[in-house]
Amino acid sequence: MKQEERLRFALLVFFNALGWFGGLVYLIASQRMSWAALRLPTWSRWVGVGLGTASAPLFLWIHHSLGKNYSVSVEIREQHVLVTSGPYRWVRHPMYTMFLVNGFAALLLSANWFIGGAWLGQGIVAASRVSDEEALMIEEFSEDYRSYMKRTGRFLPPLNVPAYLARKCT
Repeated sequence: MKQEERLRFALLVFFNALGWFGGLVYLIASQRMSWAALRLPTWSRWVGVGLGTASAPLFLWIHHSLGKNYSVSVEIREQHVLVTSGPYRWVRHPMYTMFLVNGFAALLLSANWFIGGAWLGQGIVAASRVSDEEALMIEEFSEDYRSYMKRTGRFLPPLNVPAYLARKCT
């Protein structure tokens, strides 16, 4: 593992620990986290509930679609295949999108900048490895990956998804 990857991993662990610690303190003794409270309207907390609830099955779908290709480090595994099904049909890095959505959901649900910031920090650090991943995928899958990049979005589906779906259905 390269030094940069070790640093990223350490930051992921750090932000993850902060998020869980802050969340646990918030659940057990919310007054101890009041110093980081945000004044958010009640409806925004319900948006947080909705985002968090919706992201759980999406995250499972992402993991299922990756199958044996999943790795916590940036690497090509033995018998690695280019996954272009499931959510990967539209987005090249949906897991990182879900990390960011979960961070935003935690921020809204808790109305606490410390908790939300920790989870958003984890998402940002995770997403920072995209350039390394894409370089490795280009090296391994060459034109297949370049073609895949042209028809998918990095973190969100491309704006022309309805046109893409119409072509796939005909």
